[in-house]
Amino acid sequence: MDHFSSDDNRTFTNYYYIDDTYFNEKNGPIFVQMGGEGPVSGCSANDLHKSFGALALCVEHRFYGKSNPGRDAEMIKYLSVEQNLADTAEIVAIVQKSLGEARPVMNFGGSYSGATAAWFRDAYPNVTFAGFSSSGVVRALVNFTGFDETVSTALGSSCSNNLKRLTSVFVQLKSDAKQWNQAKVTMRASNLVDTHLGDDDFWYALADAAQMLDQYGHKASLCKFLEDTFTQESDDEMKLVQKYSDFIAQSWYVHVFTHTLSLSHTTYTSHHRGPDFMSGCFYDSECVKNETSVGMGRSWRWQKCSELAYLQPGYHGSLRYENLTLDRLIEQCEYVFPNVYDSHDLDTIVREFNEKWGGEHPRGTRIFFSDYSDDPWRYVSVQESNLELEQPYCYLKCDGCGHCGAGVPESLTKCRDQEKYWVKRWLDEYV
Repeated sequence: MDHFSSDDNRTFTNYYYIDDTYFNEKNGPIFVQMGGEGPVSGCSANDLHKSFGALALCVEHRFYGKSNPGRDAEMIKYLSVEQNLADTAEIVAIVQKSLGEARPVMNFGGSYSGATAAWFRDAYPNVTFAGFSSSGVVRALVNFTGFDETVSTALGSSCSNNLKRLTSVFVQLKSDAKQWNQAKVTMRASNLVDTHLGDDDFWYALADAAQMLDQYGHKASLCKFLEDTFTQESDDEMKLVQKYSDFIAQSWYVHVFTHTLSLSHTTYTSHHRGPDFMSGCFYDSECVKNETSVGMGRSWRWQKCSELAYLQPGYHGSLRYENLTLDRLIEQCEYVFPNVYDSHDLDTIVREFNEKWGGEHPRGTRIFFSDYSDDPWRYVSVQESNLELEQPYCYLKCDGCGHCGAGVPESLTKCRDQEKYWVKRWLDEYV
C-alpha cells in the first residue's frame, strides 16, 4: 500500500492488462499506457504497436476502477502521484520478468496520465527509456483562471459573449429561490437542490458542461446552439433553461466522447454521459464526501484537493459565474475532506509539488510533448521544447483542435508523425 514505508506490509490488487497481438517476442519493446483518473477495462494494441512489434501494457491507476482498496479518510491518503508511479514501476518489473529478457520500455499518456508519463520518466529512468505526453498537465496550479481564458479565445468573441449571456440568465434566476431550484431540476441536477454546497456544485457543473465541449473539439456545436438560441427572441428564461438542458444532455450523449489520443492512439471514453452529466457524482459534494461512493469522483477530487489543484474559479469577465471564487472551491475541498489542510495549505502543497517535479519544466530526458490550440489544459503544459533535456514539443494549431488531439482532422498528422519519429529514434538509441 505504501511503497515508501518499510513498516507497511499491506497490499492491494492493482490491475493491468496486456495485448500481445503485434508483439515481437524476440526483441519487441513494451509500450506502457499510464493509468489515469478513471477505470481501465482492457488493453488494445494499435498501429503504433504494430509498427514496432510492441507489447501493449495498460495499467490501472490505484483508487480507480477495480484497483480500489477503499476510499475512507485513512486509506485515501495513499492516493498520490508518487505512489502511482511506484505501482507502475512494480508492474513493469513483473512484466519484464515474465518475458525473461529485459525489453526497452516507453510510456505513454494523455492529460493527467500524460503528466504522469513525464514524471515516470523522471522518477524511474532505469525502468523506462522514453516518455510520450499528450496534453500533459505537468504544472499543478491553484488559481487556474487560464482555463476560461483559453476557452474564451478558442470560442471567439461572439460565442464567448453568448456563453456569458447564458450564464447571466442563471444568475438572474438565482435571485428567486423557487426559480433557482426549478432551474436546477430542469438542468437535471435535482440532487443539488438544498444541499450544503449545492449552489457551488451547480455552477461548477454548468461551466464544465459548456467549456468541455470546446475541450474535446466540439466548440462548433456549442456556438451554433448559442447563436440560434439568442437569435430567437424570448422572455421565458425557464424555456431557455429547458432548451439548454436538452442540448447538454444530447451533446454529452451523442458527441463521440470516445476520443483518440494522438500519441499511442489509445481510445478513452468520457465518464460523463448524456442526461446524467449535471447530476454526476463529481459535481456533487455530498456524493464525493461519501466514502463508499462509486466512480472516479471522490478519487479525482482528492487528487485535486490534496496535490494537483487545477481549481477553476470565476472572475470578473469570466465565462463562468464570477462568484464561484477560489475561496469557495477550497471550501469544497475542506468540506469533502475534513482536515486535508491541517499541516499545509493548498498553495504550499502545490508549490512543493512543482518544486519536486519541475512544473512546466519537467526534468526527465527523452520525453515527447504535444499540445493543441483549443485545449484549455495547454495552459498547464510545457509550452515549448527543451532540447538540452531532449524534450521535443509539438504544438498543433487548428480550429477545433482539442484535448489530447480530440477534434484534430485526420489530414493533420504533424504531431502523430513527430511522435512516430521519436519512438523510432529513441528505440534505435536503446542499447
